[in-house]
Amino acid sequence: MISEAKLRANNYGKVVGIASRVSPISHGENNKEVEVEIPFENYLESRLIVDSFLGLSLLIPGTLILGRIKEVSREDLMSLSRVPALSVNEDPSSVATPLRIKVELISELIDENGVKEVVPPSSPIDPQSPVFLPNDDFVKTMLGLPIDGIEIGKVVEGYRRRENVEARISKEMLSHHILVIGTTGSGKTNLLKTIYSKSDIPLIAFDIQGDYIRTAIREGGRIVIPMSEDYAKMGIVPFLKLVFGRSSVDINIERDLVNVDGQTLTFSSGEKKFKVTLMGFKFSKVAKDLADISTLFSPQGAYFFKLIIDNAIVDNISNWETIEKEGKDNLHVNIHQYTLSNIERAVKIIQEMRILDLKIKLSDPGMTLQHKSIELDEPSYEELLKEKITVDLRWIMERGIDASVTAAYIIMNRIFKLKDNAYKQGKEILPYIMMFDEAHEYFPQSRKNEEGKESLERLINKIMRLGRVRGIGTILATHRPEDLNDLIITLTNSKVALRADNDALRRVDMEEYSKILEVSPPGFGIIRTFAYRAHNVFLRSDKFD
Repeated sequence: MISEAKLRANNYGKVVGIASRVSPISHGENNKEVEVEIPFENYLESRLIVDSFLGLSLLIPGTLILGRIKEVSREDLMSLSRVPALSVNEDPSSVATPLRIKVELISELIDENGVKEVVPPSSPIDPQSPVFLPNDDFVKTMLGLPIDGIEIGKVVEGYRRRENVEARISKEMLSHHILVIGTTGSGKTNLLKTIYSKSDIPLIAFDIQGDYIRTAIREGGRIVIPMSEDYAKMGIVPFLKLVFGRSSVDINIERDLVNVDGQTLTFSSGEKKFKVTLMGFKFSKVAKDLADISTLFSPQGAYFFKLIIDNAIVDNISNWETIEKEGKDNLHVNIHQYTLSNIERAVKIIQEMRILDLKIKLSDPGMTLQHKSIELDEPSYEELLKEKITVDLRWIMERGIDASVTAAYIIMNRIFKLKDNAYKQGKEILPYIMMFDEAHEYFPQSRKNEEGKESLERLINKIMRLGRVRGIGTILATHRPEDLNDLIITLTNSKVALRADNDALRRVDMEEYSKILEVSPPGFGIIRTFAYRAHNVFLRSDKFD
């Protein structure tokens, strides 16, 4: 049996030791650790460290187990023999003792009538079962790592990357949503940029800090810029010079502009072309969306706001008083004063955002366009569903977080409606990714009132619960998970924890790793997902250049 166990082990790696002969070997539901021993000469060659993978080939069950080193122990020969040392002189020969290791059991490979299956470890582990250094394919199989998907980094042993064992985000993981947490400098944004770069799935990244502008340019994507009144007055050329300047990219408008199509300008950055689309929202087109997504309306306010819109000619939001009067007159219904106050207060706040019904000067000296102003409108969302998009929210962020979040919500809602229509028509469900860095800004734990929280959670349910079967997957990142809405925590079934403090890790039920992650280097983290057979896998993310 020992010989056969060694043969099985040699198919998957190199034998370096045995399960302990001197300690009882027991494991169960609450204890998944066993002891193994590595001869000194093998210890010298293998350079094992905490969190290295080890395999076990079991004598009697005939199965294979993957484990991870949790604790290492070395003893001098004097310690093993329990002989008191009479001097402190060196004796090199007494150092040549076995390396004792506690191994956490991860998964077991069984063979039932020729059908191999990876299951949780359950078989008894026999003393003297061969212990081996597993090869890459065995590690991939036993961890249940997907072979397809977006590669985000490498599985690590200790802090060493295992270069041929890739950590990937599968389509299944995306459809059940992903949350990334980590403090400033932990590598969150780098990880999201890596996903942006490597994804073959169309995606949209909502960006309130300008972190993804260079990424969009490098990848030949599209930058969509919702405008505010302040910047629309500047005109296209001065504004775009400001955009590129603040983004620290070497784009010269006169030199690099290759095409103008309405509100979309195409530039050449050398190897690739990228697009910039300036957009604005018309109140007549987004009024009902505002009722659906804005946290400013109470449920009754949203309901009667829609009725007013349906019973009036809706044009510019600056004419709200006229719209409201016409709508109420045609309704022939008395609206409670509290509800009217809620509607009027919400509209006033939206007006002050200065993001609706904007005009922008089409041309400036140096551009071959007519000198006129146009009303800014929304782009073709059908086109956005085919590309990699960065929504640059920096400019309306200056009007306040509510302004940038409102713009993001409108775009999200538009995309959901397109995906929903395709779903209801029985069309092919194509995957699509929405990415939110600083996710706590979009989906906070609390709003100014409970009604606002209800509106927000309806939106979250729409995008994440209903969106899932319509092909929408979300990736959210935050350094403040304690400020993130509870629904987000619940609905993200895969979580990546980078360097973070104890409170942040407790919020996502990963407090047990606080000692490791509180001091971990950038890019080092743990991925916990239903999609891997080992639910907690250490990784080191790829560096995005």
